[in-house]
Amino acid sequence: MKRNTTALLLVLLLTTLGWSRDRTIVRFGDDVRVNRDQSLEAVISIGGDVQIFGEITESAVSFGGDVYLGPSARVQGDVVSIGGHIYPEPGAEIDGDLVEMSPFHWRHHFGFSPFYPGPLHYLAFLPLIGFLAVGILLALLFPETFVTLGNRLEVEPGKALLYGLGQSLFFVPVLIFLVITIVGIALIPIVVVAVVLAGFLGYFISASLVGRRLLQGLHQSQSSLLIQVVLGLLLLAVLGWVPFLGGLIKALAFLLGFGVVGMAVLDYRERKRREKSVSLPVEETPDDTPAGEE
Repeated sequence: MKRNTTALLLVLLLTTLGWSRDRTIVRFGDDVRVNRDQSLEAVISIGGDVQIFGEITESAVSFGGDVYLGPSARVQGDVVSIGGHIYPEPGAEIDGDLVEMSPFHWRHHFGFSPFYPGPLHYLAFLPLIGFLAVGILLALLFPETFVTLGNRLEVEPGKALLYGLGQSLFFVPVLIFLVITIVGIALIPIVVVAVVLAGFLGYFISASLVGRRLLQGLHQSQSSLLIQVVLGLLLLAVLGWVPFLGGLIKALAFLLGFGVVGMAVLDYRERKRREKSVSLPVEETPDDTPAGEE
């Protein structure tokens, strides 16, 4: 229940962030329509359909709805439908990939259902769909962060793991210290939210790296970031079904991602400290030479 609530809160938070981006439309519980004369960067609908008759320079994403591409539609990025279908009409141009994941057709595609039977088994997909929604939204909003930290994680996995372990071990002592200091109690919510957000971001970055390595193994090195995130999260979800080992793999992905985010934060603070020290004015020593003496 807590995981579902956290995912929902993150979706709502990221939806608000999406509204602030220029030429990007994000709707929650409503359809998105791009007219023939419109040109936008990206469109995202959570709980609604996406109808495109104009131009999208990045990606079009629908969670829980369908994506309709009219004959005049042009999408330079990916078209993603999680929980729905994609309907391109003749004449529609899609430069990226078509990603369609309908949980209600799981048995049709894979021949089995790992969830309990009956109508309630659809609810088992809600955490996965929530994670996919948050991961794709983060990748759309912060693509450079995903690429930069993913590359660093690939180069320094050992260091990232040590950082992740250290940060996780020090989290509880830091909270206890804040409680003891009384004044620090007000900082506890801020610290908890910051750690949760860093953990989620790190996990999604780890998932994107997993997806990238999987695609490289399939000789598909030119795939987009969205495809990497989706495949990585799906693979981690499937591995999570393996008793004990699956939990270890997902915990390792969390620690690696959490660690690389911590490394980036510390590097940022160190860079700002150096910039501040360089920008400080240098005091000039007074000239004690008496006037007239050269």
